[in-house]
Amino acid sequence: NNTIDEYAPGAIITGMAISSNRQLYDSNTIRNVMDGMMINTQTWPSQTSAYGLQNVTIENNQITVNPLAWRRTALVGYNQPSEAIFLNPNPYEPSPINGLSIVNNQITFSTGGTPVSGDATSGGIVFWTYNDVQVPVSNLYIAQNTITNALGPAIWSNITLTGGTTIQSNTIVDPARSS
Repeated sequence: NNTIDEYAPGAIITGMAISSNRQLYDSNTIRNVMDGMMINTQTWPSQTSAYGLQNVTIENNQITVNPLAWRRTALVGYNQPSEAIFLNPNPYEPSPINGLSIVNNQITFSTGGTPVSGDATSGGIVFWTYNDVQVPVSNLYIAQNTITNALGPAIWSNITLTGGTTIQSNTIVDPARSS
């Protein structure tokens, strides 16, 4: 039940502690952000679990992404992609995720302005990588989310999703709003 307004990342969900099991992100209002919630999972020498994140639930949040406002300020890269809920694409030492539920979130993109190249990958729920960095994700559940006016894809991944991935019953309105 937090309200977060005008931050580049609204929240950072981390799997960098000794144990990052059973985190709940519920009923938050995140608005006017470049990125809503960034998932960052890394292995540290003191980490005792085989997983960076386990049994994490992101549910009932209202996220309004406004990349144009952030690009105007020059506080972020002009062509930087903007996502509502996303996996950090380049963690230092990626650590596996087991049990991640993204359910019943309302995601809206403020649209307008000149499209940029980063819009092609600016999406609602994004699990992506570059430089061949792979974060193993198992038991991923994405359901009953509403994603409106995504600049690029509403839900997108270019990583290998293993062991029990379910994506169902999401409502997607006007995706790929960018040229």
